[in-house]
Amino acid sequence: MATINRDFFIAQYREEANDHIQHITRRLFQLEEQPGNQTQLLEEIFRIVHTLKGSSRMMGYTDISDLAHKIEDFLVEIRDGHLDIYAEVTDLLFYCLDTLNYLVEGLAKHVNRTVDIEQFTKLFQDILAGKSIEVPHFQTQLAEPAPATDMPSTSPMPQQGRIDETEERHHIRVHTDELDSILNLVGELIINQYRCDGQQAACAKIAHDLHEHQQIITELQDVVQQEKETALIARLTHIIDRLDRSSAGITLQAKHFLKKHRTDRQQMRLAINHLQEHVIDIRMVPASRIFHLFPRLVRMTARRLDKKIELRLQGEETKIDSRIIEEMRDPLIHLLQNAIYHGIEASDKRQSDGKNPTGTIIISARQEGSRIILTVQDDGRGIDMAAIRDYALKEGLLSHKNMHSVTEQEVFDYLFEPGFSTSDIVDDIAGRGFGLDIVRTHVDRVHGEIEVRSSPGKGAKFILKLPLTLTIVDALLVRDADDVFAIPTMAVEKTFDLLPEEIEHLGTMPAVVVHDTLLPIVALRHILNISSSQIKQRDPDQTFIQKPERKTVIILQAEDRRIGFLVDDLVEERKIVIKHLGSCLKRVRNVAGATTIRGDVVIILSVRDLIRSAEALLEDRSLTAPFVSHAPNESETRAMPPQILLIDDSPNTREVERMILEQAGYAVLMAENGEQGLEMLQKHSIQLVITDVEMPEMDGLTFTKTLKRDDTFRDIAVIIVSTRGSDADRQAGLEAGADAYIVKGEFDEKHLLNMIASCLKRFTKNF
Repeated sequence: MATINRDFFIAQYREEANDHIQHITRRLFQLEEQPGNQTQLLEEIFRIVHTLKGSSRMMGYTDISDLAHKIEDFLVEIRDGHLDIYAEVTDLLFYCLDTLNYLVEGLAKHVNRTVDIEQFTKLFQDILAGKSIEVPHFQTQLAEPAPATDMPSTSPMPQQGRIDETEERHHIRVHTDELDSILNLVGELIINQYRCDGQQAACAKIAHDLHEHQQIITELQDVVQQEKETALIARLTHIIDRLDRSSAGITLQAKHFLKKHRTDRQQMRLAINHLQEHVIDIRMVPASRIFHLFPRLVRMTARRLDKKIELRLQGEETKIDSRIIEEMRDPLIHLLQNAIYHGIEASDKRQSDGKNPTGTIIISARQEGSRIILTVQDDGRGIDMAAIRDYALKEGLLSHKNMHSVTEQEVFDYLFEPGFSTSDIVDDIAGRGFGLDIVRTHVDRVHGEIEVRSSPGKGAKFILKLPLTLTIVDALLVRDADDVFAIPTMAVEKTFDLLPEEIEHLGTMPAVVVHDTLLPIVALRHILNISSSQIKQRDPDQTFIQKPERKTVIILQAEDRRIGFLVDDLVEERKIVIKHLGSCLKRVRNVAGATTIRGDVVIILSVRDLIRSAEALLEDRSLTAPFVSHAPNESETRAMPPQILLIDDSPNTREVERMILEQAGYAVLMAENGEQGLEMLQKHSIQLVITDVEMPEMDGLTFTKTLKRDDTFRDIAVIIVSTRGSDADRQAGLEAGADAYIVKGEFDEKHLLNMIASCLKRFTKNF
């Protein structure tokens, strides 16, 4: 089961955390000014700190959640009367807020800042023991550079004045002429904006003229109704002449305006395209930026292993997005080490095999259209296919039944399984405890592909196919099941219309002929496990009937695999700005990221995942043909997805959980507190509720008790997901009526989904 990646929600979390810190700050000032209102203010501060702790823990920001937890415990001591509020107490709390703000600000700069949590533990202990403390004066300091991991570093805060290398890594030197060019383009945009403003004035003039035109027509109507003399003809002729001249003038103005408007729009579009190209160019750096690391690495490692190796670097001048090149640093080093350790043979072995005693490794970079191609190639022993199959059989990744039917590329895919180590297959020199799965992880982060080629005794070649940029890509927008998805065009081979009678068959699978090759096809909605009612799951009773009409086929390719996907319609091809999923949501199956189009969020699909999901689905012989037409019968109506209600006052937490549930096929409704949750229960058919504990208006425990006391809702399963993890907290949740209790700090997607499935199985019979 894929895990969730936090980068997609980091901006929302940061905004939410800043709001929490501001609210706590205001409450602390009120606490000093309104001692008579202490109880209510403490409860509000406690609730906000608790929410911040939970969302931080969900995102994996350990220092923030740990400090919030310390503050929470300190507030409990005050609330329970073990400590009075005086100057040193509020000073300490303000110092804590300054520290929280420092940590949150680091996220905006992509710096994993850390603090010494034990420092706060001692301060809290001393003040609770009645000792006089000196609250430190907060000074902004830069944390140690974070390691290349998904979780924040826990290293102590360094000395003041140190420069953070992680922060520096994102700075790029640019020539002044490039900046001047961009500024000129911005000036062109401003000029075009003024032109558009002028066109608005022209529109106002046309509207005024049209109004006069209408007045003339009204006057004409009055004359016709009132005048019955022969002079009427002369007056009518005069008025009609005026009307004709007015109409001709307006028509001429309209034509001129439209022509001018089209010209200005074209100029605006051209200027924006140029600006976009220049901005992308500024982000590009030569491949030599990391290639220069490799010669020394090869020399040192080859000498240690007593091997003779020549390294050839090709395409060092190829420009690559700076973020991509940094992301590929570790994978390329790993592939290079793999070639040195496992690919290139010892000199005497090579000589006895009739090969040059000196092995050759080639690392190259080149651009192909909208892709960057990085390759690591050696002329060594090649990859032992039989050894990979044996490993896959041993680990249960492959069965004896289909071991001879898998393709070469499918066998190579096992190289990237977590835990797979080539040292187990070839030799025991480099058993470092991790394998090529880290390469796949990094390539996935930039939405790339890996292709492996090998020839026994001649060598192996790893090909990394990467997007030209991580910021803007060309995408094909498709509509299916009432929603729009984006597919990177670099993975689209062909699109065409298809009628039901044009479908061929590949065994039991529906297929279509493309370039004299029979390719399997599958409906996109089957892969994404969606239907009209599920995409628009706000109305779970809406039915979806698939009509036997012309459909659109999109042939997608990834890693030498090709499959056709059926969609309802092609919307348009356009450039999109990618918003990536990050490190709280590690990976969401079939999803590569998201973008915003006309204010709506559009999911960007992962083509590699789609093809793999399709292959798994097509193996099921019971797969229904893509053009089945029928109304849902009673059993299908019962099989509508269970509807789950999420209750949490943290928008970020709600979004994380919603994405997990919808990816798993559930329909989801959301509420911010217990009171809203009860209102939702009255309006919708809910099968299961997931609720937080600490929330405004009505907390999760009160909500659960209220629900379980109501005969109408008592059979609805309730799962509490909270930061509170003590035995007493768990017991309180279960006594309130919860059917399961999950601690956010132990949050695991697979565990949550298993718990949901178990509860639904016990409490409902229709799903």
